[in-house]
Amino acid sequence: MNTSSFKDIIRLQFNSLMMIVIKGRVNYHKKQIMKLSKKEVLFCEMSETEQLEQGTVDTYTYDYVSFQVFHFTICVFDEKLATALNMLLKKQRDLILLWCGIKKVDNLFSRIS
Repeated sequence: MNTSSFKDIIRLQFNSLMMIVIKGRVNYHKKQIMKLSKKEVLFCEMSETEQLEQGTVDTYTYDYVSFQVFHFTICVFDEKLATALNMLLKKQRDLILLWCGIKKVDNLFSRIS
């Protein structure tokens, strides 16, 4: 036998074996994707409470209004409350924000202990 024909036979055998392996891997991955897709639920199909149970909710800077009180930054998520606080004088606003912040901390400590 000629060496070039022997090389061609080996190359063809190797290629056919590789095609069988690749097809097997493709089928395996398709089966895995099908298994996973049965368990998956789209976010648009979930209720808001289910989404909150799954993880955290991102907050962006346009979701809240931040106020600088001394060296604290206090974020207000309610738009109406933020506009009402903006209408107040700076001293009044600072006093209210600090008082609310202390109340929240006190409530947090009372829950812990």
